[in-house]
Amino acid sequence: MPAPRLIDLQLVTQLDSVTGQTDDQLGMVASTGAVITAEQIRRWCGSPGVTVTVRPVIDLNQPAVTDSYVPTARIREQVRLTHPTCIFPWCSRPSAKCDLDHIVVFNAGGPTITDNLAPLCRRHHRLKTFHGWRYRRTGSTDFEWVSPSGEIFRRHGPLSFPAGTDPITPAIGSTPLPTIPGATSLPPPRRRRRPDRPPAADPEPPRF
Repeated sequence: MPAPRLIDLQLVTQLDSVTGQTDDQLGMVASTGAVITAEQIRRWCGSPGVTVTVRPVIDLNQPAVTDSYVPTARIREQVRLTHPTCIFPWCSRPSAKCDLDHIVVFNAGGPTITDNLAPLCRRHHRLKTFHGWRYRRTGSTDFEWVSPSGEIFRRHGPLSFPAGTDPITPAIGSTPLPTIPGATSLPPPRRRRRPDRPPAADPEPPRF
């Protein structure tokens, strides 16, 4: 009989929700952003075989920084709590399975700080690095992407309303494409009736 699979579930809530001192608190599943009730949290924490580890909440409003290219464990957790999924248009791969990308590249002066890092699944990280896709951060959880042919996609994160992705095709000869620090220039956009939907995430990232 195979051993039971270990599940690591990170919940964000008030301690009172776990101890039963209050029922009016809500919590969140860190990997998905899903809202859960205090009763559900207590039921999960009280299940047989469950080990509960209590850690202080990381302040998402206070960016963490390091001089190193590689983010610290605290920075990684802060970024992944801020962005539960890959921030490429329409991608929903959990950020815990994503690379952390420097929005302004490190070699161009981009710091390793929470505000300059974003989770990208391996496929979309490659599109950004090698295939001409560019993006910039436009809000706390909002991003604007530009495809190699000039289409613009606005990705709204879980803290925005409504969340999701808006495809926006710029008119030829209208406002110029946004300038993104640390990115290479792109050719002029082609005329299209509507933007193509970006590629979806790979089922699993390659191993290398």
